[in-house]
Amino acid sequence: MKRINWELFIKDLKSKYEIIDYKIENNLISNFEDQSYSDNSYNEINCNDMKELIKLSNDCLNLLALEEAERYIKRAYNIYKDKNTKGTNEDVNEGYYSEILTLMGDIYNYLNQNDNAIKYYHSLSNLLHKSNEVKFKVDIYIKLGFVYSKKYNIKQAEKFAKKALKVAKDTGDKLNIFKSNFLICLIQEKRRNFTPEQWEELYDPLISLGVELGFKNILARCYTNYYLTADYNFDEAKDSYLKGLDIAKKI
Repeated sequence: MKRINWELFIKDLKSKYEIIDYKIENNLISNFEDQSYSDNSYNEINCNDMKELIKLSNDCLNLLALEEAERYIKRAYNIYKDKNTKGTNEDVNEGYYSEILTLMGDIYNYLNQNDNAIKYYHSLSNLLHKSNEVKFKVDIYIKLGFVYSKKYNIKQAEKFAKKALKVAKDTGDKLNIFKSNFLICLIQEKRRNFTPEQWEELYDPLISLGVELGFKNILARCYTNYYLTADYNFDEAKDSYLKGLDIAKKI
């Protein structure tokens, strides 16, 4: 029943002017969804099918179809592991592995399976240790910091947030500087013991970059969150909240 519903859903999306580029062959869907499909028969599947599974998982994640996303990426992961373990002659691009690890971490992050998310993000971080993909490293540090903050492991969360901010500043990447600063603010908010001076120290750089980059939604949050994080008097908190509300109305 799930397979039929999923095929109808894909068909409906295609009918709406190709909202999403789903290039899925009917026989490929049948192979992936057939309950009689054996997890031990991955040698019958080639790298093109693995690529399709990765793409399909990513598309499901974008639609928050998390169970489907997890199922597809697990099969892609098993295909990759099987081909590398058995030493097949077929060339398996290492880039596939980083895509798989990223998706697995992201899916488990959304599912709030935080320990699993951390596991795959750390595997990806180790894989990228000697890589020149600086932006990718920052993204992973930010994701690790965020998941650790969800677990209230503030020490580890701060560690990765600061690593992300350092790399972002070293490369002058304003977007990642902004994302890293925002993560640091989210982590510090969990402490709930702000003074006005500490609030300004945390949020001023974030607000300045938010104005420059045009991230009005984050600016609105910063201003409306003013009274939650600092010991301000009523009038100051009210003014800040109304300023955030005004920004939010214009988004």
